[in-house]
Amino acid sequence: MELKVTGNLTQLKNDYCEFIKQYKNDDKLYNVVLTYAEPTRLHQSNHLKDDVVSNIHIVKRLFFTDGRIANCMHQPELEATNAYYVPKKKRSGGFNLDLYGLQKLEIVPTAQKDYSKQWKAISNSMRKYNINLDVAQAIEDGIAGKTKCDSEFCKRDKQEATHTHFAQNYWDMKKDKPRLMSFADVVNRFGEKTIDRLKELASKSNYGDYKVYHDNINGVKRDRSIEFQVDADGKMRFTSASEYAGCGNGSYYMMYSPTMAFYCEDD
Repeated sequence: MELKVTGNLTQLKNDYCEFIKQYKNDDKLYNVVLTYAEPTRLHQSNHLKDDVVSNIHIVKRLFFTDGRIANCMHQPELEATNAYYVPKKKRSGGFNLDLYGLQKLEIVPTAQKDYSKQWKAISNSMRKYNINLDVAQAIEDGIAGKTKCDSEFCKRDKQEATHTHFAQNYWDMKKDKPRLMSFADVVNRFGEKTIDRLKELASKSNYGDYKVYHDNINGVKRDRSIEFQVDADGKMRFTSASEYAGCGNGSYYMMYSPTMAFYCEDD
Protein backbone atom coordinates (compact mmCIF):
# COMPACT_ATOMS: atom_id res chain seq x y z
CA MET A 1 0.00 0.00 0.00
CA GLU A 2 1.42 3.37 -1.03
CA LEU A 3 0.50 6.47 0.96
CA LYS A 4 0.41 9.95 -0.55
CA VAL A 5 3.27 12.19 0.56
CA THR A 6 2.04 15.78 0.64
CA GLY A 7 2.66 18.80 2.80
CA ASN A 8 -0.28 17.80 5.02
CA LEU A 9 1.33 15.83 7.86
CA THR A 10 -1.95 15.26 9.68
CA GLN A 11 -3.45 13.67 6.56
CA LEU A 12 -0.41 11.41 6.26
CA LYS A 13 -0.84 10.40 9.90
CA ASN A 14 -4.53 9.69 9.42
CA ASP A 15 -3.90 7.59 6.30
CA TYR A 16 -1.11 5.68 8.03
CA CYS A 17 -3.14 5.00 11.19
CA GLU A 18 -6.16 3.88 9.19
CA PHE A 19 -4.17 1.47 7.06
CA ILE A 20 -2.25 -0.25 9.87
CA LYS A 21 -5.46 -1.04 11.76
CA GLN A 22 -5.51 -4.33 9.88
CA TYR A 23 -2.23 -5.27 11.58
CA LYS A 24 -3.73 -4.70 15.05
CA ASN A 25 -0.75 -2.62 16.26
CA ASP A 26 1.65 -5.51 15.58
CA ASP A 27 4.61 -3.96 13.76
CA LYS A 28 6.12 -7.41 13.22
CA LEU A 29 3.58 -7.87 10.44
CA TYR A 30 4.73 -5.01 8.23
CA ASN A 31 7.61 -2.73 7.24
CA VAL A 32 7.56 0.87 6.08
CA VAL A 33 9.57 1.58 2.93
CA LEU A 34 10.77 5.15 2.43
CA THR A 35 11.92 6.19 -1.03
CA TYR A 36 13.83 9.47 -1.50
CA ALA A 37 14.70 11.37 -4.66
CA GLU A 38 18.34 11.59 -3.57
CA PRO A 39 20.49 9.47 -1.24
CA THR A 40 19.47 10.44 2.30
CA ARG A 41 21.08 9.67 5.64
CA LEU A 42 18.92 7.99 8.29
CA HIS A 43 19.96 6.88 11.76
CA GLN A 44 19.67 3.16 12.53
CA SER A 45 20.72 3.33 16.19
CA ASN A 46 22.16 5.75 18.73
CA HIS A 47 25.59 5.28 17.13
CA LEU A 48 26.45 7.47 14.15
CA LYS A 49 28.59 4.67 12.69
CA ASP A 50 25.36 2.77 11.98
CA ASP A 51 23.90 5.56 9.82
CA VAL A 52 22.84 4.48 6.33
CA VAL A 53 22.84 6.71 3.23
CA SER A 54 20.49 5.44 0.54
CA ASN A 55 17.54 6.32 -1.68
CA ILE A 56 15.50 3.53 -0.09
CA HIS A 57 15.19 2.83 3.64
CA ILE A 58 13.16 0.11 5.35
CA VAL A 59 11.98 0.92 8.89
CA LYS A 60 9.75 -0.83 11.45
CA ARG A 61 7.04 1.80 11.79
CA LEU A 62 6.18 5.49 12.01
CA PHE A 63 4.67 7.54 14.78
CA PHE A 64 3.44 11.12 14.91
CA THR A 65 3.04 13.79 17.61
CA ASP A 66 1.59 17.24 18.02
CA GLY A 67 4.50 18.10 20.30
CA ARG A 68 3.03 15.81 22.95
CA ILE A 69 1.18 12.79 21.62
CA ALA A 70 -0.90 12.09 18.54
CA ASN A 71 -0.12 8.55 17.49
CA CYS A 72 -2.42 5.81 16.26
CA MET A 73 -3.12 4.32 19.70
CA HIS A 74 -3.52 7.43 21.84
CA GLN A 75 -5.60 10.46 20.85
CA PRO A 76 -5.36 9.84 17.09
CA GLU A 77 -7.73 12.76 16.47
CA LEU A 78 -5.03 15.31 17.30
CA GLU A 79 -3.20 17.07 14.50
CA ALA A 80 0.35 15.98 13.74
CA THR A 81 3.21 18.47 13.68
CA ASN A 82 6.09 15.97 13.85
CA ALA A 83 6.80 12.60 12.24
CA TYR A 84 9.26 9.95 13.43
CA TYR A 85 10.45 6.55 12.29
CA VAL A 86 11.53 3.52 14.33
CA PRO A 87 14.53 1.78 12.67
CA LYS A 88 14.89 -1.98 12.53
CA LYS A 89 17.63 -1.96 15.18
CA LYS A 90 15.48 -0.29 17.85
CA ARG A 91 12.51 -1.60 19.78
CA SER A 92 10.45 1.54 20.21
CA GLY A 93 12.49 4.75 20.23
CA GLY A 94 12.71 6.65 16.98
CA PHE A 95 14.24 9.54 15.10
CA ASN A 96 12.85 12.56 13.31
CA LEU A 97 11.63 11.59 9.84
CA ASP A 98 13.26 13.63 7.10
CA LEU A 99 10.41 14.55 4.76
CA TYR A 100 12.57 16.58 2.37
CA GLY A 101 12.83 14.72 -0.90
CA LEU A 102 10.60 11.86 0.30
CA GLN A 103 8.90 10.68 -2.89
CA LYS A 104 7.13 7.53 -1.79
CA LEU A 105 5.99 5.89 1.45
CA GLU A 106 4.84 2.28 1.31
CA ILE A 107 3.54 -0.16 3.94
CA VAL A 108 4.63 -3.67 2.98
CA PRO A 109 3.53 -6.90 4.73
CA THR A 110 6.42 -9.01 5.99
CA ALA A 111 6.92 -12.67 5.24
CA GLN A 112 5.87 -14.36 8.46
CA LYS A 113 8.11 -16.98 10.04
CA ASP A 114 6.67 -19.86 12.02
CA TYR A 115 8.56 -20.43 15.29
CA SER A 116 6.29 -23.20 16.59
CA LYS A 117 8.96 -25.87 15.97
CA GLN A 118 11.40 -23.99 18.20
CA TRP A 119 8.77 -23.68 20.95
CA LYS A 120 7.95 -27.38 20.56
CA ALA A 121 11.63 -28.26 21.03
CA ILE A 122 11.59 -26.21 24.26
CA SER A 123 8.50 -28.00 25.62
CA ASN A 124 9.98 -31.38 24.61
CA SER A 125 13.12 -30.57 26.58
CA MET A 126 11.06 -29.57 29.63
CA ARG A 127 9.25 -32.91 29.40
CA LYS A 128 12.55 -34.74 29.06
CA TYR A 129 13.99 -33.19 32.22
CA ASN A 130 10.62 -33.07 34.04
CA ILE A 131 10.90 -29.33 34.80
CA ASN A 132 8.45 -26.42 34.40
CA LEU A 133 5.75 -28.79 33.17
CA ASP A 134 2.99 -26.18 33.50
CA VAL A 135 4.87 -23.97 31.06
CA ALA A 136 5.47 -26.94 28.75
CA GLN A 137 1.72 -27.57 28.73
CA ALA A 138 0.96 -23.92 28.02
CA ILE A 139 3.39 -23.95 25.08
CA GLU A 140 1.85 -27.14 23.67
CA ASP A 141 -1.67 -25.71 24.02
CA GLY A 142 -0.54 -22.57 22.25
CA ILE A 143 0.96 -24.53 19.36
CA ALA A 144 -2.21 -26.62 19.05
CA GLY A 145 -4.40 -23.51 19.08
CA LYS A 146 -6.18 -24.63 22.25
CA THR A 147 -5.60 -21.42 24.18
CA LYS A 148 -8.61 -19.53 25.50
CA CYS A 149 -8.83 -15.92 26.56
CA ASP A 150 -10.46 -16.77 29.88
CA SER A 151 -7.81 -15.80 32.42
CA GLU A 152 -8.18 -12.57 34.39
CA PHE A 153 -5.01 -11.25 32.73
CA CYS A 154 -6.27 -12.06 29.24
CA LYS A 155 -9.64 -10.40 29.84
CA ARG A 156 -8.02 -7.37 31.45
CA ASP A 157 -5.59 -6.85 28.58
CA LYS A 158 -8.14 -7.84 25.90
CA GLN A 159 -5.71 -10.33 24.41
CA GLU A 160 -6.65 -12.68 21.62
CA ALA A 161 -7.02 -16.40 22.33
CA THR A 162 -4.09 -17.09 19.99
CA HIS A 163 -1.73 -15.85 22.70
CA THR A 164 -0.56 -18.08 25.54
CA HIS A 165 -0.16 -16.45 28.93
CA PHE A 166 2.69 -17.57 31.20
CA ALA A 167 5.59 -15.98 33.08
CA GLN A 168 3.65 -12.68 33.24
CA ASN A 169 3.68 -12.26 29.48
CA TYR A 170 1.74 -13.17 26.35
CA TRP A 171 3.23 -15.34 23.62
CA ASP A 172 2.20 -16.28 20.12
CA MET A 173 3.77 -19.67 19.45
CA LYS A 174 4.03 -18.98 15.71
CA LYS A 175 5.03 -15.33 15.51
CA ASP A 176 7.20 -14.84 18.62
CA LYS A 177 10.75 -16.11 18.31
CA PRO A 178 12.10 -17.55 21.59
CA ARG A 179 15.23 -15.76 22.83
CA LEU A 180 17.63 -18.33 24.25
CA MET A 181 20.47 -17.96 26.74
CA SER A 182 22.90 -20.36 28.39
CA PHE A 183 23.33 -20.43 32.16
CA ALA A 184 25.97 -23.19 32.01
CA ASP A 185 28.53 -20.94 33.73
CA VAL A 186 26.30 -20.86 36.84
CA VAL A 187 25.17 -24.50 36.76
CA ASN A 188 28.66 -25.84 36.05
CA ARG A 189 29.80 -24.71 39.46
CA PHE A 190 28.38 -27.98 40.78
CA GLY A 191 30.35 -30.23 38.45
CA GLU A 192 27.60 -32.51 37.16
CA LYS A 193 25.04 -30.67 35.04
CA THR A 194 22.01 -32.77 36.05
CA ILE A 195 18.61 -32.08 37.55
CA ASP A 196 19.21 -34.89 40.06
CA ARG A 197 22.28 -33.02 41.33
CA LEU A 198 20.19 -29.87 41.85
CA LYS A 199 17.63 -31.92 43.79
CA GLU A 200 20.43 -33.14 46.04
CA LEU A 201 21.59 -29.57 46.63
CA ALA A 202 18.10 -28.26 47.43
CA SER A 203 17.19 -27.71 51.08
CA LYS A 204 13.86 -27.27 52.87
CA SER A 205 12.37 -23.82 52.49
CA ASN A 206 11.30 -21.73 55.48
CA TYR A 207 8.31 -20.42 53.50
CA GLY A 208 6.45 -23.57 52.49
CA ASP A 209 6.40 -27.31 51.95
CA TYR A 210 9.06 -27.41 49.27
CA LYS A 211 12.83 -27.54 48.81
CA VAL A 212 14.81 -24.86 47.04
CA TYR A 213 18.31 -24.21 45.77
CA HIS A 214 19.75 -20.86 44.65
CA ASP A 215 23.15 -19.96 43.24
CA ASN A 216 24.56 -16.87 41.55
CA ILE A 217 27.62 -15.35 39.90
CA ASN A 218 28.23 -11.65 40.48
CA GLY A 219 29.73 -9.77 37.56
CA VAL A 220 30.90 -6.28 36.66
CA LYS A 221 27.93 -5.55 34.39
CA ARG A 222 25.47 -8.36 35.13
CA ASP A 223 24.71 -10.73 38.00
CA ARG A 224 23.55 -14.17 36.86
CA SER A 225 21.60 -16.64 38.97
CA ILE A 226 19.50 -19.81 38.97
CA GLU A 227 16.75 -20.95 41.32
CA PHE A 228 15.54 -24.55 41.54
CA GLN A 229 12.41 -25.58 43.45
CA VAL A 230 10.98 -29.04 44.24
CA ASP A 231 7.42 -29.18 45.57
CA ALA A 232 6.11 -31.84 47.95
CA ASP A 233 4.34 -33.55 45.03
CA GLY A 234 7.60 -33.77 43.09
CA LYS A 235 6.90 -30.95 40.63
CA MET A 236 10.05 -29.00 39.78
CA ARG A 237 10.38 -25.37 38.79
CA PHE A 238 13.67 -24.10 37.39
CA THR A 239 14.21 -20.41 36.60
CA SER A 240 17.13 -18.04 36.06
CA ALA A 241 17.99 -14.35 35.87
CA SER A 242 20.48 -11.95 34.34
CA GLU A 243 20.26 -8.77 36.42
CA TYR A 244 22.14 -5.49 36.39
CA ALA A 245 25.11 -5.79 38.76
CA GLY A 246 24.12 -5.04 42.35
CA CYS A 247 20.65 -3.88 41.28
CA GLY A 248 18.27 -6.82 41.67
CA ASN A 249 16.45 -5.89 38.46
CA GLY A 250 17.02 -7.20 34.96
CA SER A 251 15.92 -10.01 32.65
CA TYR A 252 14.25 -13.21 33.83
CA TYR A 253 14.37 -16.58 32.11
CA MET A 254 12.67 -19.99 32.17
CA MET A 255 14.99 -23.01 32.08
CA TYR A 256 14.16 -25.75 29.57
CA SER A 257 17.25 -27.93 30.18
CA PRO A 258 19.88 -28.15 32.94
CA THR A 259 21.82 -25.28 31.33
CA MET A 260 19.61 -23.51 28.76
CA ALA A 261 16.78 -21.02 29.22
CA PHE A 262 14.51 -18.74 27.20
CA TYR A 263 13.66 -15.11 27.98
CA CYS A 264 10.41 -14.39 29.83
CA GLU A 265 10.32 -10.77 31.01
CA ASP A 266 12.18 -7.69 32.25
CA ASP A 267 11.71 -6.19 35.68
